[in-house]
Amino acid sequence: MKKAGAVTLQTTGRAPSRCQSNAGLGALLGIAVFSSGWSEGCPTRLASAAASESASQTIIMLNGPLADPYFGAMKQGSDAAAEALGISYQYAAPSDIKNFVPDYTTLINQAIGRKPDAIVIGNFVPSAFDPLIKKASVAGIPVVVVNTGLNTWQEDGAIGFVGFVPEGLGAAAGGASLQAGVRHLLCINHAPVNPTLGVRCKAARERMAAAGGTVDELNIPFADSGNPAAVTQTIQGYLLSHSEIDGVLALGSAIANNAVVAVQKAGKTGKVTIGTVTLSSSVLDAIANGEITYAVDEQPFLQGFYGIAMASQYARYKVHPTAPILTGGLVIDKTNVNDVIAIQKQFPGLRGAE
Repeated sequence: MKKAGAVTLQTTGRAPSRCQSNAGLGALLGIAVFSSGWSEGCPTRLASAAASESASQTIIMLNGPLADPYFGAMKQGSDAAAEALGISYQYAAPSDIKNFVPDYTTLINQAIGRKPDAIVIGNFVPSAFDPLIKKASVAGIPVVVVNTGLNTWQEDGAIGFVGFVPEGLGAAAGGASLQAGVRHLLCINHAPVNPTLGVRCKAARERMAAAGGTVDELNIPFADSGNPAAVTQTIQGYLLSHSEIDGVLALGSAIANNAVVAVQKAGKTGKVTIGTVTLSSSVLDAIANGEITYAVDEQPFLQGFYGIAMASQYARYKVHPTAPILTGGLVIDKTNVNDVIAIQKQFPGLRGAE
């Protein structure tokens, strides 16, 4: 691993063997791949040429810090795609969330300057990053937008989008809260700089309002979102000063864990239901033991997998999906959490680490 200033750089994946390229493509598509001209179990001309092209690809993925379990799961997906296709790629992310926007801007400009075969990027702050995605596209670099940026990826010139509809996540959370009996929900926005979080709270509010419920929104400065003590104290204070709140919606797994502690410290255990958008191993355990009622899973593993796969296939074959690939949200609660935990134990971190 290399570090440059406040930026973490990591190269991952592996160069393909002569047999990997077609087999990897078949694994990706869920089909068996056959070819003429096999020798000792390996295709000769076609596969070796494709493998050479894969090995020479330069793909850069710009995304969130791996200290966040969400992005750890996304990187597992991108690593799995690289493994299946027999390629290497570079993962880069700011290491300090306090300077996220300027550091991410630097990363994007550095990536563009390297003129890679493709860039995979999370468009977390469209007002800041839309112009840079357009810059890359104008420079002739194929861009795949992952996670957020659904509303602008086409006008930015990207070749594809893999992620979620934020309104859908919020509506799913609002519906799950209503089903749990919540009538006055507190939506905690820990990254107001990212407009999609506000959209989730708004969609939850609309879903709750349709059934006669209400939603308050509590904004926590993004710079404080990584400070569990500060987040816990803020949530606890709001609960103590707003006795009508009977449900909390976190928009991140770490914030959900903080909410569990805040509810306990406020003496509201059993009186306030907790739900979250995104999850982790600890969130899954909390659902199983009743501390958290539900989680809306964005399935970041799929975002990483299809983001890298799309970039690589376009770089090699100039083919790509013509519509967004949507990965969330899938509601996880008492009815299905044990199945998800079993998969998480088999493939640690697939649904988010601790």
